[in-house]
Amino acid sequence: MREGSTAGGRIVHVVLFFEILLVLAAVLITWFAVYVLYRLVTDES
Repeated sequence: MREGSTAGGRIVHVVLFFEILLVLAAVLITWFAVYVLYRLVTDES
């Protein structure tokens, strides 16, 4: 019984870790897209 609860807790931690990674990746992709659009709009050449 105790092993099942620890395995469940471990799964929760792994899911939380990957959800945080997913959010960080989404923020990074969004920032990069905005940066590229900014550089395209404010091109001085």
